[in-house]
Amino acid sequence: MFLLARLRAARLLSAYARGRRDFSHWDLRGADLRGADLARIDLRGARLRAACLRNARLLGAILSGADLAATDLAQADLRDAVLAYAQLTGADLRDAQLTGADLTGARLVRTTLLGVRADWAYAAEADLTGATLDGADFTGTDFGPLPSAGAPAHGDHAAGDAE
Repeated sequence: MFLLARLRAARLLSAYARGRRDFSHWDLRGADLRGADLARIDLRGARLRAACLRNARLLGAILSGADLAATDLAQADLRDAVLAYAQLTGADLRDAQLTGADLTGARLVRTTLLGVRADWAYAAEADLTGATLDGADFTGTDFGPLPSAGAPAHGDHAAGDAE
């Protein structure tokens, strides 16, 4: 798998250098793309599980629905990136830049967000269960509407509600 991941990463970097930006649904599991400049890349639905994107420049990248579980995104530049409904369980985003990013419905369970800067991001329905948030900056981030006290949780019905 390691050799295959290296070949896929090299193929992506070569095509990106030639001007291609759409890599949606690519399988890049375990790929080493550390430090790569991939601004405005489209990786929607891509499989990047356990990849290394440490220090990568992903400014304005589209990562909607991508599988980024256990991925190293430490110190990555994800400003204005779209990570809506992305799977980031167990990922390392330590000191990453997420200013203005769209994290709608993203799954950030047990994710390391130490020192992350996510000011003015949009994170409605994002799941941060068990995430490490020490030193994280979420100034101005919109987490969407919060349930009012006593309201049923999403998917729950109060007694007597019609299905």
